[in-house]
Amino acid sequence: HLVSSGPPTTSLRNAKTTDQSGTVDASLNYTHTYETERREFSVLTLFSRNNRTNNFNNDIFEASDNRVGVVSNQNNSYNQEFTLQTDYQTPTAKNQLLEVGAKDIMRRVNSAYSYFGELVNPLQTNNAFNYRQNVTAGYAAYTLGLPKGFTLKPGLRYEYTIINADFANSTTPVNIPDYGVLVPSVNFSRKLANGNVLKIAYNKRIQ
Repeated sequence: HLVSSGPPTTSLRNAKTTDQSGTVDASLNYTHTYETERREFSVLTLFSRNNRTNNFNNDIFEASDNRVGVVSNQNNSYNQEFTLQTDYQTPTAKNQLLEVGAKDIMRRVNSAYSYFGELVNPLQTNNAFNYRQNVTAGYAAYTLGLPKGFTLKPGLRYEYTIINADFANSTTPVNIPDYGVLVPSVNFSRKLANGNVLKIAYNKRIQ
């Protein structure tokens, strides 16, 4: 609870905010099949970019319409991701299938702002944040058909992540260590007489 003994003050603020977003998504895929049934090689590429503009301008006046000053902020940013993935599968025996693949994800994020105006101390502040992440992964999985409609699919996946981040106006780097993880996966399923499939699975991913 705050009580002021002085007279009340009145001011007028004209505010303009700009919030714009534009996204581009593109993909290109290729699959090569062989004479051997279920043998194929595929390449997948994905590109996504989101450009953002988030600005505001506050023009401040006294009750007498005298202009006090302005406070403005301009913030342009983007979030970009590119994915390249290759997969190969081939049967090794009756009711058995080997799958191997590799995947690389490159993420780029940038946010640059400028804060300025007569009421800003100092009169102008600028900075930019840059974030770069690269995730590389490889996997192998083996599908084994069992009697009575059962299927067992064990697998192994390794992912390694590199992250770099920094502020343009800072001499102190943001230290994020590289890391990797090796995780198993397993799928156990049974196809029922009515066509439904009952499945139990375990998997893990870096988020």
